[in-house]
Amino acid sequence: MHALGRLIQECRDADPTLSYARIAKLSDGAISHTMAHRWANANIHHLDKLPEPKSILGLARALKLPPLQVLLAAADAAGVDTTDPASSDFARKLPPNIDDIPGEVLADVLALLWTLVGSKRTKRPGARKEAK
Repeated sequence: MHALGRLIQECRDADPTLSYARIAKLSDGAISHTMAHRWANANIHHLDKLPEPKSILGLARALKLPPLQVLLAAADAAGVDTTDPASSDFARKLPPNIDDIPGEVLADVLALLWTLVGSKRTKRPGARKEAK
């Protein structure tokens, strides 16, 4: 299971009332229950592309998590190395008060990141590979 799936499953384990339909409802229409279920599917080992910024923000809202946490899990699931300091120190460069950014500014930042990463799987040489 990829990082975004693990994150969704951890939240569902912590709150048994958090069904995929409820996640969709709490996202205010940003994601469907089918999308939430697909992202949490244990048999899917990576995402083919990074989710849209509004989907990341909606999922963060539904799971009551910081958008950055959801973004990093989604990026990892899409093949962007977010943990190896030799190849990516992106997360460590973010200011500690990143979650204080107003929602509309955060949406613009996410849109820019999504544009930069796009749907390409950007595994770097030497990046860890997830077992199938």
